[in-house]
Amino acid sequence: MNDNSSVFSTSYRIKLYQFFEEHGSVSIFSKNQLIWGGSGSRLTEIYYIKYGYVKVSTQDNLQEESLYVIFGKGDLFSLHALANENNDNLRFVALNRVKVYSVPVALFQKNIANNSNIAYGTFGYMLNSSVFYDSVAVNLRYTKVNERLIGGLLALAKRFGRRQENFFILDKVFNHRLIAAQINSSRESVSRELDKLRRKGLVDTKEGCIVLKDINGLCAEINQTPASEFQISNLQK
Repeated sequence: MNDNSSVFSTSYRIKLYQFFEEHGSVSIFSKNQLIWGGSGSRLTEIYYIKYGYVKVSTQDNLQEESLYVIFGKGDLFSLHALANENNDNLRFVALNRVKVYSVPVALFQKNIANNSNIAYGTFGYMLNSSVFYDSVAVNLRYTKVNERLIGGLLALAKRFGRRQENFFILDKVFNHRLIAAQINSSRESVSRELDKLRRKGLVDTKEGCIVLKDINGLCAEINQTPASEFQISNLQK
């Protein structure tokens, strides 16, 4: 695809990242460290993740945490600040060692208005993100825990999975508790259903990581067609 004709092109995304690295402030956070949120905080910066994973959660009146979404390498977060939308209930927390670049909201807005590369890169990123969240919403149609689990694993693998031969490996930060929060289930239920999938030869664990061994088999369990990222022809490239 011609880089000059598409907002989805990688060249625009690269230029967007370069903007953050040239104009942003760099910060490194350790596991479980709060990056932003709570106590009446107001978002004043947009963040780009160089590496690591960040979870977005909120707390209810009982101070219990509810997981919203996970961000990883190459993601932007706090984009809602561009619309002057702030929610001091939100908390952005590092799941492992995380490196981010942050730029002031006003500077980001200025460059979106004056720099087509930044504007196209941001627009393309937001469109791609909306497609991902649509697929997550589709998984909500499943009523059984095993179906939600498989749909959740496939969604995570599609976005964050590390390919190794014909397998996809999820980083160990995606533990049973985190996955349970993603699919609105309990850690015990996730552990039980993962054991069933392991006995079927569909998944495995390696050094704390979940390994999706048989993508086609997992998709068949929920009558889903494998996404293009999982096609055998692509896996063998």
